[in-house]
Amino acid sequence: MMRAYSPVESLKLFEQFQKIGSKPDKFTFAVVLNVSGHCLMIGTGGSLHSMAVKSGFGSDLHVNNTILRMYAGLV
Repeated sequence: MMRAYSPVESLKLFEQFQKIGSKPDKFTFAVVLNVSGHCLMIGTGGSLHSMAVKSGFGSDLHVNNTILRMYAGLV
């Protein structure tokens, strides 16, 4: 669902989900990490990376590949 929004709208929607207590899954993290990489938002990307690890997705292949692509795009 989040992929249908513009990058900024996707991040705003993610924030709204966080405020109501919704727990993101690996697909949600992949989308918002991808968005932060494309928008060159290093601070946001780093925070999302930390949040993904703390949420138990630190060893998920899909999330880790997205994290690598995000950081590679910021260099």
